[in-house]
Amino acid sequence: NMVRIKIGETVLAGTTFAKSLLYEDSNNVVGFKVDVRVLLDYKDEEFDLMCGEACHHVASDIKSRTDASKLIREGKEM
Repeated sequence: NMVRIKIGETVLAGTTFAKSLLYEDSNNVVGFKVDVRVLLDYKDEEFDLMCGEACHHVASDIKSRTDASKLIREGKEM
């Protein structure tokens, strides 16, 4: 077993499935992207322990609110 960090825009698998149910007519549905994930590798599978967003320290209030709402949605998928 190994715990590791994955950085860069990665997608939680559950969010892709959930969005595909909403957009049944679309072929290229991509779930919500997160900036950082802490993962547990176990028997050829990866399990999310945590996800997070990052932004520049002078980001706008709109960016902060958008990222906060995105994390709430993603947290429900984990």
